Amino acid sequence: MKIGILTLPFNANYGGILQAYALQTVLEQMGHKACHINRLPHHHLPVLLRPVAYAKRLVERYVLGRRKRIFFEDYHNAIMQHTNVFISQYIRMAGKDGVNGLKATDFDAIIVGSDQVWRRDYWRDITTPYLSFAREWPIRRVAYAASFGLGTWQYTQQQTRQCAQLLARFDQVSVREEEAVSLCRQHLGCDAVVMPDPTLLLRREDYLQLLPEAPAASDTAEPILFAYLLGDNENDISQAQRLAKEHGMQLRSIIASDNPERPLSACVRPPLEEWLQGIAAASLVVTNSFHGCVLASIFGKPFVALGHQQGGLGRILSLLHSLGFEENPSALSVSNIYNAGLPDVQQRIAQLRQQGLDYLRQIQ
Repeated sequence: MKIGILTLPFNANYGGILQAYALQTVLEQMGHKACHINRLPHHHLPVLLRPVAYAKRLVERYVLGRRKRIFFEDYHNAIMQHTNVFISQYIRMAGKDGVNGLKATDFDAIIVGSDQVWRRDYWRDITTPYLSFAREWPIRRVAYAASFGLGTWQYTQQQTRQCAQLLARFDQVSVREEEAVSLCRQHLGCDAVVMPDPTLLLRREDYLQLLPEAPAASDTAEPILFAYLLGDNENDISQAQRLAKEHGMQLRSIIASDNPERPLSACVRPPLEEWLQGIAAASLVVTNSFHGCVLASIFGKPFVALGHQQGGLGRILSLLHSLGFEENPSALSVSNIYNAGLPDVQQRIAQLRQQGLDYLRQIQ
């Protein structure tokens, strides 16, 4: 089948890129022809619009006190210079301009997901990830591990009504978090099931194939604590430093920051392979990222999950629960090290993987 995958527009987020790669790879392994309905991750502001846009951003930053970058397009393209290489090499695209220009005959099916594809804040028109552009197309419609991102309902009444009507046309609906099942039932009138994030559908060996060489060992006698942290939370950074010192580990880190007060060079994301390499070589992973927790689990690494309120805690808590770790929001701290290398945890991951693959095999 010709399958289109609609997920969030690509940015410098490692997890968002890797889940897209994983879903595409699994579908291709099943014999489908899969590609992404997405815009190329390059920002361009037409010359005629620049004076107005720059003036508006200057006011927002220096008058209203908002954390805005004046030359956002240049900034965004710069921080993605390495992740764009991975996207161009491994992600197949249906075109250059997202849903624009697509025809009903282009696909036999469209899969919406995964990641926070149903989060209202991330779309100009939230009906797009409910396939409003393909309303009358004679295709199979599937939501795979779609996420609202937050545990509370964010849509307006009109958006809720429109999205419920569109979702009723779907053949299969699955979400990524347990809390999303209730949101679908209460607000969209749909009975959804929980499916694992696409990154869990691939094995450790699949990800190791993306690395140019075997995971590098520490250049000292110390084991490695790898910290992957979203944002500039000084408390998270200091906790990772303290944990490394307490356990006698060498600290290596990637801090994914978009703070406009930081110099551009400090915000450029290293290659995605470097992120994978860091997790693969670590003795302990500390992260406030959902996909950081997922990859640590796949690689069988002990990990510490820290709360990242802006990104929503539900997805991390749902993951911990699915792996057999009982947890609550107040307990996400460095005091809890989850050992993903335990046989029963790896068995749960294998079961989740099989569950997801079986769900995708129903697309025909």
